[in-house]
Amino acid sequence: MIFSLLFFLNYFFWEPNIYIFQIDGFKLKWYSILFALGFFTGRFIIFYIYKKEQKFHPSIDIQLIFMVIGTLIGARMGHVLFYQTNLLYSDFFELFKFWKGGLSSHGTAFGVLFSMSFYSYALKIKGFKIQIRDKLKHGNTYLQVLDRMVIVIALGAVFIRFGNFVNSEIIGKPTASNYGVIQLNPFTDKLKQTLPFVEAATYNKTERFLSPGYPVLDIMIQFKNQKYYEQRIRAGVDRLLLKMMPTREGQSSHVINPKGSDLGYKFIRTNKAFYLSFEAVGVVRHPVQLYESFTNLLIFILFYWIWYRKKEKLQPGFLLGLFMVILFSIRIFHEVFKENQVSFENQMSLNMGQLLSLPFIVLGLIILSVAIFSKKETSYR
Repeated sequence: MIFSLLFFLNYFFWEPNIYIFQIDGFKLKWYSILFALGFFTGRFIIFYIYKKEQKFHPSIDIQLIFMVIGTLIGARMGHVLFYQTNLLYSDFFELFKFWKGGLSSHGTAFGVLFSMSFYSYALKIKGFKIQIRDKLKHGNTYLQVLDRMVIVIALGAVFIRFGNFVNSEIIGKPTASNYGVIQLNPFTDKLKQTLPFVEAATYNKTERFLSPGYPVLDIMIQFKNQKYYEQRIRAGVDRLLLKMMPTREGQSSHVINPKGSDLGYKFIRTNKAFYLSFEAVGVVRHPVQLYESFTNLLIFILFYWIWYRKKEKLQPGFLLGLFMVILFSIRIFHEVFKENQVSFENQMSLNMGQLLSLPFIVLGLIILSVAIFSKKETSYR
């Protein structure tokens, strides 16, 4: 229903302040807060679940620590191994530098599955024999731990994907219609990096379109108001402005200049400010981060409802398997609306996100089948 309503909305600008505050070089992003909020709210939900099942113990926090570690390390390793293997040639430890960004949701899945195995299993080596034993933490098997975990993982993904939207990360494909979003922060950042002494940029809609999904924008750039700066700006702006704006839409372009060298612009001088005014064309794109955030919210509601209504009858692994099948099947669909992350994907019939989703769907089907046909009594009661 929400997607249907969005379809009839006009395109909108998205240019949030990505920082909550900046003090003496210290910057705190909204993304960081949203990322932490996902785990914080998940903690209360997982506590509620264990209390409802009369299996609560304060040490359950350790379970969440394992999940956080698996999420951060797995997400970074997945990104480097799947998308930026060239980083390993210069520094092997790039695999673990999660604070530098570049986080993969498929890597997160690997990381959580792996880290929770350390939490749940004990490894014993006796002579030439290796024994792996499920420690049954608080009476729960490895699969039962993950059955609960996927509920809060879905909720965490709601916050994380909205954080991606705030950061203008994960670029959607052009809609070729008036529905969608123009993410302006990347273009504003590029302006400040390319043109000298830029203080701010203002964008206004016009009633004109180059074609559906490509509206003409009225852009006003404000510079630092000093005579020395003005001389340098006037001398170099023609070359730099044309250089920074592509004439055609690309995979990462949000504002383009179809006129090329015929771009008209004018300087505006007032007593208090110095401006540059010109027209360009915006690229209206799918807000794919919102698609994924909303989808994960629905998954969270569905799985919480299944657990709440059916917990006494659920076989271990049922929620985990179902979660993997649903989440990664939808992920394949979402990728249709995304631009490829790296250039080598342009030559692939399925992009990396879709290919990586397939083994998770297969694994989910196996886990789900075993859970459905298992005749063991559940211990969710």
